[in-house]
Amino acid sequence: ASIGIAMYPGDGQTAEELLKNVDMALYEAKREGKCTWRFFDVDLQTSVFENMVLKQGLREAVQRQELHLVFQPLLDSRSGEIAGFESLLRWNHADCGPIPPGRFIPLAEESGAIQAIGAWVFDEACRFAARLRDLGKENIRVNVNVSPRQLAADDFTDGLLRTVAAAGIQPGQMELEITETALISSLEKCIAKLADLRGAGFHLALDDFGSGYSSLTY
Repeated sequence: ASIGIAMYPGDGQTAEELLKNVDMALYEAKREGKCTWRFFDVDLQTSVFENMVLKQGLREAVQRQELHLVFQPLLDSRSGEIAGFESLLRWNHADCGPIPPGRFIPLAEESGAIQAIGAWVFDEACRFAARLRDLGKENIRVNVNVSPRQLAADDFTDGLLRTVAAAGIQPGQMELEITETALISSLEKCIAKLADLRGAGFHLALDDFGSGYSSLTY
């Protein structure tokens, strides 16, 4: 069971207030892994309000052009040459300013906005790969992080292939970084999709390997 706790009269003077606040505490208990309990506090109320504002902002961030990618070079330690670029998503909120990825990515996952945002990220990364190709650097890969929700979508593979084709690049120029948790949560479905993607020419990497419940078997 997940339990939220609110205490009268400190956490609310009316039944309506208490129910609203105990619901926030319950949500926090579920968010932190379920099968636990949390007391309501004022900081939690502030956090829930901030999350609500950011989730609303995420739905409009692409249209408002508040998102942008930065490309971090990955160096070959032996030659010192650039072997690839990692696509890093940044959000400059119109009212709140820069929001760290660790803050907004989980909210995008929760709200479902990650689907549209992920598609935009992959499209921008493919455009960058096309510019590299035009410079004669098609051997340099561009890495893109893939979220569990993206991977679970039925049209995920077809969507990537369409985007690559529209950018006029080869799938081999792109490397998909799959988080360990995404892989383990639905292993059989993931393996089938990843096999299709690898067959199409994409490179694959397991992101954050060993930070959770990794086994070399995976």
